Amino acid sequence: MATACIRAGTKLRSIQSINSPVFKCAFVPSTSSSSSHCYPRFDFRQISQLAQSNAKRVFLVDTLALVRRLEGEGVPTKQAEAIQSAITEVLNDSLENVAQSFVSKGEMQRIEMTQDGNLGRFKSQVHSSQENHFSSLQRETEKLRNDIEKMRSELRYEIDKVNAGQRLDLNLERGRIRDELANQNQETTNLTNKLDREIHALRALLEAAKYDVIKYCIGTLVSISAVGLAVLRILILFDTKTAKPFSLSHIGFSLWAHAVHDQYSVGSVLNTGGAGRVRISLFKNGHFDSDEDEFDLV
Repeated sequence: MATACIRAGTKLRSIQSINSPVFKCAFVPSTSSSSSHCYPRFDFRQISQLAQSNAKRVFLVDTLALVRRLEGEGVPTKQAEAIQSAITEVLNDSLENVAQSFVSKGEMQRIEMTQDGNLGRFKSQVHSSQENHFSSLQRETEKLRNDIEKMRSELRYEIDKVNAGQRLDLNLERGRIRDELANQNQETTNLTNKLDREIHALRALLEAAKYDVIKYCIGTLVSISAVGLAVLRILILFDTKTAKPFSLSHIGFSLWAHAVHDQYSVGSVLNTGGAGRVRISLFKNGHFDSDEDEFDLV
């Protein structure tokens, strides 16, 4: 298209140069009075026989007028005709070059129609391509949307499954912990009961030991007291200043002595005027065991 425009501009400039006054005066014949100053009045041909015809184009050039003008300027006829032939050949070559460089109006219209057809086909192709692309894009979008929905449903299913598994594991772990806590509570209760029993047994043993210690202490004190009182009574009965003891019909005393658990001993001392007799009775297993011994009181 740009080349055709350049050719059209060059052709237009060539036509403007042809329409110039000098060119018209030299090549275009005129019968009016105003053009009589260019060359003298005489009859001439409308189409010069000296111009070489072209098989493709016909150029309307008044070669005879050009020759007469050159002759009027003092140029010989031979030279005038040679100059006219050279100018005509140059003009033919120029016009041929112009014709080769530019296109005709019909060819321009044909090219425009071809370009319009090509542009229409291009527009239709672009439109159809856009529609195809848009439809393929819609299909791809719909496919992607379906894939996304499928993946979303699969992901939701997997999440629900994992949540269910986690919930089941938590429930099982909670039950196991509850059982362990119950076992621990039971063991703690058993240990507490065992400790209570052991504490009660130790307390009973301590009470029994305390009672035994008290009984042993009391028995020991009573025994020591009884022996002391017996010795004191014997000493009182004798008069150290006289060699004769006191006459007592019956002197005796009883004493609780050593007591161990369920065993008790009872001792008595009898004085029968010069001879003494000691009697010891043991209360054991529900009956008394007696033992007597005699001695002389000096």
